[in-house]
Amino acid sequence: MRASRIAVLGDLSGHLKPLLTELASLGVEVDSRDVPRRVTWPDDLVVVQVGDLVHKGPVSELVVAVVESLFRRTGRWVQLVGNHEAQYLPGGIDFWQPRIDGVIAGKLREWWTEGFLRPAVAIDDDRLGPVLVSHGGLTLRSWQELGEPDHLAAAAFLADPANHDRHVLAAGQMAARDADPGVAWTEPRRELRIPWIVEGQAGRTVPFSQVHGHAQPLLPPSEGRGVPADLRRSTTVTALGHVRTRAGGREIIGIDPGAGGRPRRPRALVLSGAVHA
Repeated sequence: MRASRIAVLGDLSGHLKPLLTELASLGVEVDSRDVPRRVTWPDDLVVVQVGDLVHKGPVSELVVAVVESLFRRTGRWVQLVGNHEAQYLPGGIDFWQPRIDGVIAGKLREWWTEGFLRPAVAIDDDRLGPVLVSHGGLTLRSWQELGEPDHLAAAAFLADPANHDRHVLAAGQMAARDADPGVAWTEPRRELRIPWIVEGQAGRTVPFSQVHGHAQPLLPPSEGRGVPADLRRSTTVTALGHVRTRAGGREIIGIDPGAGGRPRRPRALVLSGAVHA
């Protein structure tokens, strides 16, 4: 699916208004603040949302309903699984209270079964080159265990149910687990960026750039506090709040807006090229 604009959106965390605001900036028009009855969608636009639609904010159920309506009406929405959706999937860990409505939880399982809810997607960007987009990022160790695939093969391997427990839904440091995390759970500093930075410094191949949500490795304006020196030297924060880390000629870009219980606009990272859906 080739598009002039591939808008990668960060975590929504149960907030609808920031999503509609960002979509409007991209030229999307909806006729309602609830589930839209009519949508005007630009022909050149594909949206990839990195997961964490639910929890924290007040309208998780409505966010899920709106996203499904946008997908069904346009076919130009790619939805990734975050750790907060993974809670409701087979093999996911139960970590967040209060839980969302059982009907909506069932809707997430339906999405997972039908392949609408995905672990990752591969993009060929005209500037960055090969890019793998997931909720938390693919660790160096997981990439090696999968056979050191390119971005297309990595997305395909992660989509394989045989790899879900180990490389998608497994929890690591962020859930106080010792195991290497799957892409729904990767901690952005020591589990994701530092190993890839070291790999690049050693002159070994960093096969593709990555884009993720979930959490940021730096928290402006306190970038230097407790941040490893290699990460600090390799990382910049953009005007949109995206955190970009250089690793072996590639980039790892975090786009989580850090909404939590407060609404934060998920400012899009706009790429251009092909989405391999």
